[in-house]
Amino acid sequence: MSIALGRSHVNSAYTQEADSMRSLRKREWFVLSILLAAALYAYFNFQRVVVSGVSMQPTFHTGQTVFVWKHAPLDQLKIGDVIVFRTDDGTEVIKRIAYIREKDGLPKPPKQVWTPQGYKSFDDMFVDFAASPKGDLLKKPQLGKITIFVLGDNYEHSEDSRDYGPVDTNQILGKVVF
Repeated sequence: MSIALGRSHVNSAYTQEADSMRSLRKREWFVLSILLAAALYAYFNFQRVVVSGVSMQPTFHTGQTVFVWKHAPLDQLKIGDVIVFRTDDGTEVIKRIAYIREKDGLPKPPKQVWTPQGYKSFDDMFVDFAASPKGDLLKKPQLGKITIFVLGDNYEHSEDSRDYGPVDTNQILGKVVF
């Protein structure tokens, strides 16, 4: 009888250890599944972009990496957001939104725009663009189309909407999130 009890006790200990291992493996698979799901979400929704140039200094510097939310809702973009977009020649550019004109042509351009050096007059910032052939885009909005004007934070050393006009929403690759 003592032999039978001994085997029963060994089988019970073995069963408990096996159950414990199964439970641990289930937790490991659960954690790995969560990590895999997070990695896939990040891969398909975010893009890593390396900054080049001085146009966004002091906010971003050459060689700095930023992460861009590729599927940021366009209707939630606001003045002050930093976006990445593709210019007509295919160059990817990082700039800050200075002004958004909605599909109905409103609102009119703001009196002032934010810069890291303080608020500046919108008219003064865009005086050269307003005088250019594309300057009508400031005066006569394209109805039915959202237009976004962008500026570099280092606006004295930046090519932005003052040079090539507003950014079309289909050019936007995403919003910089960190």
